[in-house]
Amino acid sequence: MITDKDNITMDDVAKLAGVSKATVSKALNRLPVVKAETCARVFSACEQLGYRINPSVQDFLRQRINGHKQDIAFALVGVPFSSPGYAGMIEGVSQGVQAHRLYLILTSLSGRESHRYELPPEIRDGRAAGVVLSGVLSEPLITLVRETGTPYVILGNYPRTITAHADSVSVDVDAMFDLAVAELTARRKRRISFFYENPHNYFARECLAAFQRALQAHGLEFSPRRVFEGKGGEYNALDVMEAAYSHGAFDFDAIICINDLAAREAASEIIAHLGKSAANDIVMVTTTDQVRAINPLPTLQFVGLPHTLARIGLDLLIERLKKPSAEYKHITFTPKLCVEGTPQKNAVPSVATTHINCTADLKQMG
Repeated sequence: MITDKDNITMDDVAKLAGVSKATVSKALNRLPVVKAETCARVFSACEQLGYRINPSVQDFLRQRINGHKQDIAFALVGVPFSSPGYAGMIEGVSQGVQAHRLYLILTSLSGRESHRYELPPEIRDGRAAGVVLSGVLSEPLITLVRETGTPYVILGNYPRTITAHADSVSVDVDAMFDLAVAELTARRKRRISFFYENPHNYFARECLAAFQRALQAHGLEFSPRRVFEGKGGEYNALDVMEAAYSHGAFDFDAIICINDLAAREAASEIIAHLGKSAANDIVMVTTTDQVRAINPLPTLQFVGLPHTLARIGLDLLIERLKKPSAEYKHITFTPKLCVEGTPQKNAVPSVATTHINCTADLKQMG
């Protein structure tokens, strides 16, 4: 029986799993040629033996912030990189990495990983100095990532149970919706509606709650008839708005739709039923990476939300690499609301920082 875990080799893993050394290597590098059940045996063997990458190799791959080449991984969980909703975030991370003279690795996770050995090598083996995480995050997955000892930052709005032991950046949804409703009431809009794509998404639920609070704060009525709920996928506003109109005329004079592409779908459906002239009385509020006149309705835009989220997060991660034992920071920001076509220089977000009352306890791997 092997008792010295520092001397465990890939051959030991292969023997216990009943596969070849080459198969172990392919499984650990997540190559699709290895069957799922074979990968499960390999991961189980790794876990039983406590196998980990050669420390000398890890030290070589994971250099500190000192001017040498260094990789930062952007890991998207449960969402394809082709998703337009994350384009601005990817661009923001990329620009931040370039600004810090680092190198970017894009990697993905399914969100169903149950073993540390199922994680991408960039995270599992410390091949990246740090990781930027976003997507469909869960407590079990965050626990696996945390156990690797690789520093990480979380981008987006998630429960505190997910962000408690990490640096994170999120959107101040209450401030955001208060800005939107205040501007709409200044334009004499009183019947404000809200469209959200995924009722199971934490950020969407936060937005709905913030929408209700903002209406109440401005003395406006909240009506369930003015809340349009998607089916969990992207850009299903056409079907949702079509179904809403089939039950009667649109009972609103403004609509808040956070996703830009879904907002354009909703606008098209509104114009199709009301006509361009009548539809022009309805004001749309949405988000965009940059100020641009692309929505057919009069539009207010929260500018640069995912891009700013990513740039702030990348800076946080760099701070973490320089000061591994510092307190965790949770940063919230509010993007500026712009009239469509106004200069982007007016879209500087406000930022607030909270120091979470615990210190980093990154596990040292070696």
